[in-house]
Amino acid sequence: MKKVKVSGETPYEIIIEKGALNKVCDYAGFLSFKKVMIVTDETVAPLYLSAVKTSLESAGKICH
Repeated sequence: MKKVKVSGETPYEIIIEKGALNKVCDYAGFLSFKKVMIVTDETVAPLYLSAVKTSLESAGKICH
């Protein structure tokens, strides 16, 4: 796994790893929450929403 730090007004990290979309809960800081909301757009959703939602739901999360 490789982490890339993105600087700016609101810095964040990107995780680069084969199969990372299937391990979203392993990386997320909200693991203690049962309900999660996925925010996306019309460009990203067709590419990644299904995999992220499936990963979260398989970890017992309720997705909205």
